[in-house]
Amino acid sequence: MAPTNKKKILILSMTAGSGHIRAAKALVEYAEANLPNVSAEHINISDIANPLIKLFNQDIFKLSVENWPKTWGKLYDASDNKPMASALSRAAKLQKPFNLKLAAYLKSKDPNGVIFTYSAPAQMLASTFRKYSPNIKLSLVVTDYHGHSFYNVPKIDKLFVPNQKVKDELLRAGVEEERISITGIPVNPRFYLKQDASELKAKYGLAAGRKTVLFMASCLLSQPDLIDAVRQMLAFDPKINLVFVASGNKEFYEAITGAFPSQERLTVVNWTDAIDEYMKMSDVVISKAGGLTVSECLNLNKPMILLDPIPGQEERNAEFIEQNGLGVRIASIREIDRALAKIGSLEEKKEPAVLPENSCEKIFKYFE
Repeated sequence: MAPTNKKKILILSMTAGSGHIRAAKALVEYAEANLPNVSAEHINISDIANPLIKLFNQDIFKLSVENWPKTWGKLYDASDNKPMASALSRAAKLQKPFNLKLAAYLKSKDPNGVIFTYSAPAQMLASTFRKYSPNIKLSLVVTDYHGHSFYNVPKIDKLFVPNQKVKDELLRAGVEEERISITGIPVNPRFYLKQDASELKAKYGLAAGRKTVLFMASCLLSQPDLIDAVRQMLAFDPKINLVFVASGNKEFYEAITGAFPSQERLTVVNWTDAIDEYMKMSDVVISKAGGLTVSECLNLNKPMILLDPIPGQEERNAEFIEQNGLGVRIASIREIDRALAKIGSLEEKKEPAVLPENSCEKIFKYFE
């Protein structure tokens, strides 16, 4: 018989990059598989929020990152101090009158605890939760390898951070030490399953005797750059298997399949929900420096080539990877050959400051 006294945990994210959503879904999947006394529900605020809230927190972010990345990076840096973070926090609270319907909806859920996987909804809604339920546990997951001052949300009881470095940064931002727990960043439970790389290569039709490079395309790259990168990697010596994942971008998929119609060492994938398997059978992952992608590679001990990270949080993630000897960062497609050669000669990888066996487990323990 199913338990009748389940704890209800709301996991709130927002579409502003895919990492916040993936972290939330990872927590839900872990709870469903391992915690019979917990009912975890993921709500993407973007699906139900007032259009003005979505414009402010989602659309402007996407527009800025894709069109004015340097400007975004300067804003990110300039706001990483107590006075500016406090001002931005007050600005976020001004959005509440536009979202009374959202607040009422969340209140009707009557949760025992809340996990935010993005700071903007936490800034906007934490005080609302605290008002109607003074004893509710409110938490926030830091999904990047930098403790930005904006994470210092006064009503949040606990911040879950990836490592000691981020904890130290949040301490300098004014967060009390007792409010911080080092847990790692939650990734999908599938990334903890052991699978044999040679069996996965056979499953996907890749040659067993070659190294495999996984290239996950970024929306910030142009089609000519992508084609140039693939051409370089197919010409690389020693020869490699190359898996190109277009991340659902139809134009990218068609550009690569059109430019390389019959390459037995090239596998082109438009979209996959088995990225964990592609990572597990790969020797190197080329990607943007999103916090979740970095964490997935860390869990699988896969070295990374980080291509032109967006100024701001992605640059900090890339710095973390380089400082720990876990990969290299490149500024342009022309550096692909150099990066592949360097990956092959990297010294033995240093252990990250903290890499827990299961971050989801550590996070849910807080609500026991």
